[in-house]
Amino acid sequence: MWKKILNILKNPLFILAIIFIVGLVLRLLEINRTSFWYDEAFTGDVLKMSWKDMFAVIAADKVHPPLFYVIARVWASIFGFTQESLRGLSIFFGLGTSILGYFVEKNLFDKKRFPIVGLVIALAIAISPFFIAYSNEARSYSFLALLALGLAFTVIKWLDSKEKLEKRKYLIISLILGISLCATHYLQIVFIIAVICTVLIYKFVFTEKGLNKKGLWRTLGVILLAILGILFLPIKAFLLSHDISGMWWITDVKLYEVVRVYYSYFLGVVRYMDGVPPMRDLIVDIPQLLLAGSLFLIQLLSYVYILVSKRFSTEEKRHITFFYVLGIVTFLGFYILSAIGFNSFVERYTIAGGIVLFVSFWITIASVLRNWFVLVPIGIYVSFILMLTPVSTRIDYREVAKTLDGMNNVHRYVFTSPTDLIDSQFYMSHTNVYYYYEYTGKYPGWALLKDDVNGVYMNDIQEGDILIAPDYEVKKFRDLGYVQIASIGSEFTILSK
Repeated sequence: MWKKILNILKNPLFILAIIFIVGLVLRLLEINRTSFWYDEAFTGDVLKMSWKDMFAVIAADKVHPPLFYVIARVWASIFGFTQESLRGLSIFFGLGTSILGYFVEKNLFDKKRFPIVGLVIALAIAISPFFIAYSNEARSYSFLALLALGLAFTVIKWLDSKEKLEKRKYLIISLILGISLCATHYLQIVFIIAVICTVLIYKFVFTEKGLNKKGLWRTLGVILLAILGILFLPIKAFLLSHDISGMWWITDVKLYEVVRVYYSYFLGVVRYMDGVPPMRDLIVDIPQLLLAGSLFLIQLLSYVYILVSKRFSTEEKRHITFFYVLGIVTFLGFYILSAIGFNSFVERYTIAGGIVLFVSFWITIASVLRNWFVLVPIGIYVSFILMLTPVSTRIDYREVAKTLDGMNNVHRYVFTSPTDLIDSQFYMSHTNVYYYYEYTGKYPGWALLKDDVNGVYMNDIQEGDILIAPDYEVKKFRDLGYVQIASIGSEFTILSK
């Protein structure tokens, strides 16, 4: 009996199930810690509409294609239009990515070592603060990570397949995954281009026969020309002159800042912050870019060692190269976009390259250390995670909605901030929710806001209407003759005429 129990405990699938449970628990601990922030509330508000209205708002928003919304709408129709349900969909995709990491290692690398290495990859994804955070966001990001890792895997299988039927199968799956990525998030075209570049390197530079030096020099020449073009051609000025630019809230990124993604994907970001989410802090004073640069150098040196070592077969070197190059090229692609004025370098947008680079790191380290020695870096990783400072809380819009729903004889609920309107109305049972504005014209790019439907001018405020204003705006409305009738925590004041 003890022998049977020991065999069960040693079974990789049993350990994988334990990792799955650990990942699930860590994600469920976060599912209700905060209410929706703007992006998530947008998802929830849109999904509550009719199919026709949902597609109209998505088209007007001009930010994301509809695939994720369709999947989320079907999911919510089954499991409910609640915060737990919508975040649960992302948790489902996040845990799927962790499990997929195990099977990628199992199918592509040394069969003698895959259980321990595959389990380490699955565990690293399961406990990564970044992937935990975005597995709790009612947005498409954990879905993108799953699609991207799946695409990297199927493309390698397609390249390696010898039989025509098998090759065609993996090509079709790769095309479906690639189209799904672009149908979920427009910026994933950068990842698709990176995949194409990596495929060319795999076939013509690092071939089955080894390194093709001519192909390598040609590749380096193309890279050099691209860098010179970015540096000396007035591409950015040309695009700006034609009103082509990136997101206004994303700052320019310097080339050395690109390595920050190592810190972000390993130790997380504060996902619900306005603007570019800041990286999470440690309780010890270690410069974030220094730590990120150290992780970058560790992987780079480990990769160089693998290339020059005779311990590894050409196939192993090619597979490791594919993942490493794909991650690097993706981030260079986003940097190039930023350099020419299309600012889009945010970790959640680059998550496709992030999951590949994250998996690549652990594959590279595990290949160098071999066997159980890989538990040393995973132990160090866990130690750093435990040294993260807790993430601060934010406004709980569930409490805002609960307070407002409990009020009687209210004609219209008018939020002075459209952001607060969108964040709160998902949780409210009332539909007579509006926003207040002082000028004509719609909020640019705010597809959910329509002046003639849910906008209220100052002069249109009537008896029975209430204003919900952040505390920092209260004086402004008191000066206009409004009086305070209640408060919501320490964040909002309710006023009326």
